[in-house]
Amino acid sequence: MKKLLILVAFMATFLNAEFISKEYANNIIIEKRITKINKQIEKLKKLPKLEQAREVNRFFNFAIKYTSDIKVYGKKDYKATIEETIQTMKGDCDDYAIAKIQALTYLGFNTESIMVVVSQEPSQAKHMKLYVKLEKEYYILDNLNKSFRKLSKEERKREVKIADATIMQSFIATRLTSLDIKKSKKDV
Repeated sequence: MKKLLILVAFMATFLNAEFISKEYANNIIIEKRITKINKQIEKLKKLPKLEQAREVNRFFNFAIKYTSDIKVYGKKDYKATIEETIQTMKGDCDDYAIAKIQALTYLGFNTESIMVVVSQEPSQAKHMKLYVKLEKEYYILDNLNKSFRKLSKEERKREVKIADATIMQSFIATRLTSLDIKKSKKDV
């Protein structure tokens, strides 16, 4: 039953006419932010998949300000959905990755072609980014090295953990369900 609920919540999110539902807006500023993001993501539907991935990477790298989870959520490690991130437009590397996954799946990317990667970067601790397989090549969507690029042997050596994005589907659906439950309790 729980799996069915998660699947229904996940499908409802991605079958919506909009990328982010305005129901997540708790004030006029957030509603305007959602409208702007939705318009930007809708424009990408007309582009080839390679350009969509490049623009999703560029858009979120520009739109979200890197900030630690401690500063944003008061927790050492918090993985936020885009619906949560839009409240502040701040987040750490996993928040960027989740926002990009949500945008790519909304645009029709198969989650098996999206890889969630944890790497050991020279300048910092572990870091989360995405690989997307397109045209038999892997491309990197990353907020640390912001350039959209083909996966290199050097970057491959820094991988610590890798999994396809289907692992994140359940997480995102569960988180959205809990956000909807919390929201509906506030409305009562």
